Amino acid sequence: PPAENRLLPIWYWNGVIEENEIVRQIQDMKDKGIGGFCLAAGAGLNIPHLSQIWFDRVRVALETADACGLQVWLHDEHLSQNGLGTRQALLGHPQFIAQQLTHRETVVQGGQQVDMNLPWAPVLLVIAVPLRRDRSLWEDAQDIRAYLGANHQQTHFAPNSTLPVYHPYTHTTHTPTRRLYWKAPAGRWRVLVFLQEPIISHTQPGIHIDRLNSEAIQHLQNITVQPYLDQFPDQVSKTWKGVFTHQTDDSPLPLKWSPVLPDYFQERNGYSIVSCLPALITNFGPNTARIRYDYFQTIGELKQKSDLTQWKNWGKEQNLHYANNIPISRTAHRNNISILGTGKKGEKIGIEQTRGFTPNPTTYQKNAVFTASLAAQTNAKGVLNTCFRNAGWAQTLQDMKAQIDAASSQGVTQFAPDGFLYTLNGLRKHSTTQSQSHQNPYWKHFRLLADYAGRLSYALSDSQPVVDIALLEPITSLWAHLSHPENDWEYIGPDKDENALVERLISDWTYIINALHDMQRPFHTLDPAMLSQAKIVGKEVHIGQAKYKALVLPPMTNMERDVFEFLKDFIHADGQIIALGLMPIEDIEEGTSVVDQCFRLTDVEPGRMIRDYTGHEVGVHLVKRGSFSLIRTGGAVERNRGSEMLANQLNDVLPKQVSIQSQGKNPSAIQFHHRISDKQHLYFFTNTEIASTTARIQLPSLKRNTTVNLWDLETGKRIPLVNEIVGNQVIINLPFSNHQSHLVVLSNEQESTSEPAEIAPLAFDIKGNWKVDPEEDNALRLS
Repeated sequence: PPAENRLLPIWYWNGVIEENEIVRQIQDMKDKGIGGFCLAAGAGLNIPHLSQIWFDRVRVALETADACGLQVWLHDEHLSQNGLGTRQALLGHPQFIAQQLTHRETVVQGGQQVDMNLPWAPVLLVIAVPLRRDRSLWEDAQDIRAYLGANHQQTHFAPNSTLPVYHPYTHTTHTPTRRLYWKAPAGRWRVLVFLQEPIISHTQPGIHIDRLNSEAIQHLQNITVQPYLDQFPDQVSKTWKGVFTHQTDDSPLPLKWSPVLPDYFQERNGYSIVSCLPALITNFGPNTARIRYDYFQTIGELKQKSDLTQWKNWGKEQNLHYANNIPISRTAHRNNISILGTGKKGEKIGIEQTRGFTPNPTTYQKNAVFTASLAAQTNAKGVLNTCFRNAGWAQTLQDMKAQIDAASSQGVTQFAPDGFLYTLNGLRKHSTTQSQSHQNPYWKHFRLLADYAGRLSYALSDSQPVVDIALLEPITSLWAHLSHPENDWEYIGPDKDENALVERLISDWTYIINALHDMQRPFHTLDPAMLSQAKIVGKEVHIGQAKYKALVLPPMTNMERDVFEFLKDFIHADGQIIALGLMPIEDIEEGTSVVDQCFRLTDVEPGRMIRDYTGHEVGVHLVKRGSFSLIRTGGAVERNRGSEMLANQLNDVLPKQVSIQSQGKNPSAIQFHHRISDKQHLYFFTNTEIASTTARIQLPSLKRNTTVNLWDLETGKRIPLVNEIVGNQVIINLPFSNHQSHLVVLSNEQESTSEPAEIAPLAFDIKGNWKVDPEEDNALRLS
């Protein structure tokens, strides 16, 4: 396969970078089937970053890669957003330092003195709210900013060296602090202070840049990537193919802020966010859900406009690709990126069984389905997966292949291993990323994996996914109840009941994702905002390359009005919609009430619906309104095993096109990904478990003569498969060993002259005495 389909590892320069070693490692990559590399500064770099010596070494890398036919990408930053490039960009520009929203609060009785020391930071809002039976009376809140002042925190007392005769000692104070000094009137009061403070990451200490500020991003580009354009104009789009943004936020900050946010928020939403800040931490009355929705939506739009779009436009101007894998507020905020990135921590085979490890399928960055779905909906060029990270030094080629297969079955088309380390000298071997290159004993066999991954990428890239089902994402419902999208949907509020609701919404969303997976029903996730770009064609929803015949709605507390109007139109066109558990019970936009329209659609009063969903009575029944189905539950969908009714409804309205019957304990162990190109259908099947099995697979035949081939991804050969055609179905039998995969292709091509083959499992005679000799010395690591 060509270089663009081969592995593109992130290559960390993390020591004293020497020209001869650069050449040697690049030539070694070429020999091992690598298609290129993404150059990044790594922990332990021992030459000045972005200095002339750095660019001299980069020139050697570009020239060597060009001679070897490899592609080069540049990492726009030093791994995370507090890296070397960012710090240089912030020198002399403190206005570009990223900020977060913080708050302090206390409750006092009338007559008590509030004496609150606060950080030396801009104060956004200072209010005192009267309490009545622990309920905040927001309409009677008082602005007490006038009682805010400043003091010094520390005292300095020392001998006076300038005038010791008259003043033997000096007394000074320093380290300023903000101080609120207010005496509460009669009653009980809740005092709240909101501040704008610099982001402090405990995992990656350093200064972060404000990615909500377009001027900050433009300045970052001038510092971190413009020098490459100046130094290597002849390599742009020739060997240097693109820029990759990865891990821009490494701090679990609750609420983002920026000095540019208040004005943008006012312009977009028509009211001030500053006066409504309490809604972001507590119940603020009937408009709480709307304010939270507006906040997260505005933050996401600002990030898209100031950061993502600016990078995309920069790449287009320079004729360079741009890919990213960054934390987002919602999927739709990445809808203008041509190469979408997704990442997942590396996993060793069997970790699920041995450690009870279950990945969270609702995390945007770690579940490739979100990114692959968006790629199909936006006609993106590809889905780039940063794989193998954090799997430890015991990771094997088999583990890597299993990760590639799992990601490919979810729609990934390109792979960027994270990563290759230039050196392991000293403490560098303890880097977060273990090196997958020449330091490992399996390196001499790496070509096997590289060729396999390249062929798989080549086959999947030149085709379109075939998916009939879209699962809507309950994003706005989680926003409205302080479930943070960039912190794995962690609840960041103080209300135990609200926390329980959030946990139930996420648990049911997870349950439905896993249920569709277990049903062997290929599905896409769908950010409701993407429906603004969709069209109803017959009884299908068309958006980009995607064509959906059924929409599945997880439990949700609200919905954007345009989304609900689209769903109504789809129902009127006899389009299939299946909702589970909970329909909107709160409005997040002014104007016509979505809640009222849902009531007319379902005949279920909103108050009763939320009581049933959050209650403890078990029960499930079906409400049908034409092509709309509501699976109502008493309590959580998961607790009521609502997936059984979901499976029945899908089988009724959308019979399976692909049927897989496998031996073994887990009937859903075999997963597949279906794609279509000009004249052929590709089915990628993968065994997701350690146990071996044999599967009887039924596929829809083509209209004319159907040829069935197995594309051997390890050798590149096409092997005719023995098959049986029954009616309009093609039946094949495939054996699957531990985590084995097969790529089956149906086409109308002329039959091969070779005899169709049965794929038999490999059998080894293990009887007799075995002798094991070490291939090479086994190194002992001394910490």
